[in-house]
Amino acid sequence: MYNTSENVTESGRTVSVGWYNTPLRDAAEGKAIGVAALALDVTEHERMTRSLAKSENKYRSLFETSLDGILFTDTEGVIQEANPALLDMLGYENSELRGRSVDDISHPDLLEKNRKIRDRIQVGPHGAYEKEYFHKDGSWVPVSLHAWPVGEGDGRPERFMGIVRDISESKAEESALEESQLHLRLLSDNLPVGISYIDQTGRFRFVNKELASWYGWSPEDFISMPVSDLIEEEF
Repeated sequence: MYNTSENVTESGRTVSVGWYNTPLRDAAEGKAIGVAALALDVTEHERMTRSLAKSENKYRSLFETSLDGILFTDTEGVIQEANPALLDMLGYENSELRGRSVDDISHPDLLEKNRKIRDRIQVGPHGAYEKEYFHKDGSWVPVSLHAWPVGEGDGRPERFMGIVRDISESKAEESALEESQLHLRLLSDNLPVGISYIDQTGRFRFVNKELASWYGWSPEDFISMPVSDLIEEEF
């Protein structure tokens, strides 16, 4: 039987003692005649156990409440844990992801890239990179992912951890901006007047075909060019 107790030493220090108790019996009659007790100072062990439990509680709280998705996989990419934010992001239950490869929910065009990234994480963290995960409803979710090795003991990681951020909104904004710029280009290129957009630093950010033709250049030749360069050429 094993149990622990706290004891106060003569100096006033409190120590944790682990007791291993074994009943002693009479060899002839088998009756209990006493108890053999082994006492060990387990103060440091108990302190480390409490510290570890505290750290695990903090980790679990972060894991459960993080607004970003958190993913743990083995070194082959098999999913071990996914936090609520990631499950909500992709529409799955935990049981539907655990044990599956991340390749199963990754865009087919990125499988080779996934393999190369796993090889790189074996030796250290991998900075943010973009990819797409398959949502349970059949859509693709663009994400930004940071990944790094966890539990390096003998020089090789035990598993990988990833922080996953949904970038659907920023991608939609980029797409809307590109579409707006395309409409502006189509409209301005059909007007018989020169049109340009110059930013606050005095550089061209947009020039239509009409204005570019006055100088015998393409609209792209103007991008990032300081207006002062054009004035110098004219004078």
